[in-house]
Amino acid sequence: MELSALLTGAVLRFLAGGGLALLAGTALFPGVLATIDQRPVPSVAVGLLAAGILALVRIGLPSGALALAVAAAVLELGLSMDHGWPRVVLEPAWLLFVGGGAFLAAVVFDGMARSRYRFGKFLVLGTLFAGIYVAATPLALVGQPLARPVGGELMLNAFLGILVGDAVGLGVELIELVKPHRFP
Repeated sequence: MELSALLTGAVLRFLAGGGLALLAGTALFPGVLATIDQRPVPSVAVGLLAAGILALVRIGLPSGALALAVAAAVLELGLSMDHGWPRVVLEPAWLLFVGGGAFLAAVVFDGMARSRYRFGKFLVLGTLFAGIYVAATPLALVGQPLARPVGGELMLNAFLGILVGDAVGLGVELIELVKPHRFP
């Protein structure tokens, strides 16, 4: 397959998945883009990261998807330098954990797509992301004051994971249903 078709397929998937994640995040949290310190902002960023990872896995570049997850964690390390100990380590670790989980979820999504599942893969992706977010919750809570009980934090993170996973998966599924066959 030629490079332009691969890039077009990846860009279409990224725009559809990332766009739907951004739309869902801003619809549920209207003030999300007003201040960077709000909690849903990382969910929107993870939605864009997950869309990129899923797009790269779907066109057959899993090494590029892993590199994207690592690059996002390195970027987060640079952005969190002024947050003090232990957040300077935990925030990039959280993003690396979520990025690695997004990669594994993308591999499952890709396997289902190759097994001829036409529609509904986004529901599996949302469930996997809920599990990833719940598993990553302890990294997000260490050194932070709790706004609600731990059970509430777990429920909120599960909801955000479902939101991110379903939005990205649905966007990619919809674009794959309508895309021309010459794109991978």
